[in-house]
Amino acid sequence: MSEMISKFPNESFVDYLNTLHNASANNQSAIAELNITNPFFAKTMVQREVGEYIKKQLEGEPHIFVLTGHAGDGKTGLLYQTLRDWNVIKARDGLKTENIVESPNGRKVNYVKDFSELTAEDRRPILETAKAACSQGITTFLVANTGPLIKTFDECFSDSTSALLLDAIDNNDGQTKLYDGIPVAVINVATIDNSTFVKPFLHNLLSEELWSPCSTCGKRDYCPIYSNRRLMNQSSDRIDDFITKHYIFQQEYGEKLTIRQIVGHLSFTLTGGLTCQGVSNSKSALFKFLFSNNFFGYKGIHINRESLNMRAVADIARAAYDQKRLRADESLFIKRDLAGIFTKYIAELLDREGERLHYNEDWQRAVRRAYMFLNIDTSETSRKEMLQDVFSYWFPRYLQLRSGAPASGADKELVQDALQMIFTESISGTEKDIPITMKRENGVSQSVQLVYDSIVKKKVRIEPKAVSDYSKSKRYLIYISVEGERVNTQISLPMFDYFEEIRRGAIATNIDPMLSQGIDSLKAQIISLFDADRSEIELLTLTGSRWESIIAEYEAGDWRIV
Repeated sequence: MSEMISKFPNESFVDYLNTLHNASANNQSAIAELNITNPFFAKTMVQREVGEYIKKQLEGEPHIFVLTGHAGDGKTGLLYQTLRDWNVIKARDGLKTENIVESPNGRKVNYVKDFSELTAEDRRPILETAKAACSQGITTFLVANTGPLIKTFDECFSDSTSALLLDAIDNNDGQTKLYDGIPVAVINVATIDNSTFVKPFLHNLLSEELWSPCSTCGKRDYCPIYSNRRLMNQSSDRIDDFITKHYIFQQEYGEKLTIRQIVGHLSFTLTGGLTCQGVSNSKSALFKFLFSNNFFGYKGIHINRESLNMRAVADIARAAYDQKRLRADESLFIKRDLAGIFTKYIAELLDREGERLHYNEDWQRAVRRAYMFLNIDTSETSRKEMLQDVFSYWFPRYLQLRSGAPASGADKELVQDALQMIFTESISGTEKDIPITMKRENGVSQSVQLVYDSIVKKKVRIEPKAVSDYSKSKRYLIYISVEGERVNTQISLPMFDYFEEIRRGAIATNIDPMLSQGIDSLKAQIISLFDADRSEIELLTLTGSRWESIIAEYEAGDWRIV
């Protein structure tokens, strides 16, 4: 064993990284309980901001505190963080299934680590005991996946509490409410934006303490893993930013990753599944296992089939970012100005492979993958162009809005034009009003449409709504208001992108069902704000490329055109 350590001084840490992902069967540390007992967990774990709220909540008056969410959302890690911060557990200590501990202010807290993994017969008495414990000065901390939690609450509380629990899970405000007279607080970590986890986790993962043993390794000069750590550390700000934006984009399009999936993905990005013993004396391996290739699930120019076992990589494969045209393509592939875009090391590495591959299309895709992480131009213009080219045109602006930036005239104009397209299939016509038309929803254009009412354009506004992530930085959901009334359908990034597409005339009849449902909900709620009781009928008729209005009034028992 001592010989192995002297030959590969950082093998234990590299092996640990490879247990965090499921690109192979060696992923035992992806199970939270086993990960916690590994000595490297304490050195890489992230102090999540929601943990501070949890500690404060637990130190309050006795109640039942529920931490819920999906499997892999980091619930067990938050329990461990709380107990470690209270100094009632030490690094590498395992968590008991159930145990009473004492908080720094003397509050007795009984934690139940795997409430949802217990049998239904075992869960019910635990919850009944938790109800009684409140009157005995004991707070119960339940860690539970959402489905079993709801079922057990239904069994132990009256029917009226079911809706209360579901509201608490959806609203996620963490406030204590009475359930049949029992105080209960709920935090649903499934609704928290996990993209904020990236930067602190990568900072811990790349720390000098964890990688210093590699400096004494005989393979260090040609080790892709050590090279990846060095490259990622040198460009950490840009890499943090791109990965964070990628996860935001994915979750906006309904592909949110859990903390466990993010940890596995970023660990694989460093190693590519390679072990210390598997490192060979080959310069081509530096390109083959380059972290930008690993992140996208490639070994060099070839798909790493094993990596597709990871949900994060499978999502990227579907997105195919590296097949999209970039504004930088001319410099990258026509001028081939790699030296002006990358550091000398990366430019030479890419060019060497390009010469071997005759600069083919597969090589170009690998260069794009490297560009997303390692372009040395850090200007705001370059960053915005890359986000638009890789993700979507409105993505950079949407990021500003979700961070609380005030709506601009261009933002409001996009929504106004989109509403007019949605209701009339055209943005031509009146400048002040948006007609609300009643028409068939079969994708066939109608040259005559009945007008239900009209929206005054200047009374369409964008309204952000802050959501709680239990962090210092605020996140906002985007809504619109019409005639002073907020429409309770979120204007998501897919909607912004769709609005831009239809404004440019790229109307797709087969849009995503979730997006279609959102558009239909938006229309229905807008229509509900208006009164259909009118003494006149208005029709829109398409004349050439413009809509014209025809108004008929009812008078003396007959209709007449005004």
